[in-house]
Amino acid sequence: MSVCADLVIIMAAGTLSEFLAARHAWLRAQRYVTGSALGALALLLATDQS
Repeated sequence: MSVCADLVIIMAAGTLSEFLAARHAWLRAQRYVTGSALGALALLLATDQS
């Protein structure tokens, strides 16, 4: 069952990557969302008091 689930995830990821690569607006949005998330994580780690 685990192998089947992994194969479904791999096939979905490949299809999704082809979809995103064909649309430049999606790539730009992904870049900004990922950058914002990583920036927020860096800010959170920099201000952590523990």
